Amino acid sequence: ERDTLAPFLLKFAGTTRFLTSALRHAPAMFSAAIGAGNRDEAKEKFLVSLLGGRPEGELVSAGIEYAALVLREEKFNADVIERLAWHRAEGHEIVVISASLDVYIQAIAAALGAAKAFGTEIEVESGALTGRLRGGNVRAANKVKRLEGWLDHSLDHSLSREGCEIWAYGDSSGDDELLERSDHPHRVKNGQIKAATR
Repeated sequence: ERDTLAPFLLKFAGTTRFLTSALRHAPAMFSAAIGAGNRDEAKEKFLVSLLGGRPEGELVSAGIEYAALVLREEKFNADVIERLAWHRAEGHEIVVISASLDVYIQAIAAALGAAKAFGTEIEVESGALTGRLRGGNVRAANKVKRLEGWLDHSLDHSLSREGCEIWAYGDSSGDDELLERSDHPHRVKNGQIKAATR
């Protein structure tokens, strides 16, 4: 449930650059947070100012280091860990779909037993980051798009929307569409997992 993006960006960009960029984009981000602005546009503009021009390799290396830090120091929710263990015991394929950056969420998800993870990708041109979101911010309808793309192109082509039951877990409004698309929607709030009402 804890935000991972802001701590990662702070660590990657450094305090001065992070705070300068955050202050510059604070009005747009606040507007988006209260529903008066476009959340995806605000996020992208912030990332462009923060990451634009940096070498791709730096972001990848920082993502690997950050994933290791999170896995070493984060106290993961016991109910969530227990639920993941149950899904693995049942032979379920676990897919993590997150608005967090793919450069670290994939490693974290793999360590937690996920077969696949989708995160927000940063566009790269000629080996340098632009800061723009490649394929959009992975939230809301984009989460459903990633899931259905994975189902359509699963390695053994044995999975389909008709051939499987989908269990989904979400802790924000950015998960609403994914929960709506699932057979078994659940909300994660205050450390507890509860079946979501439709």
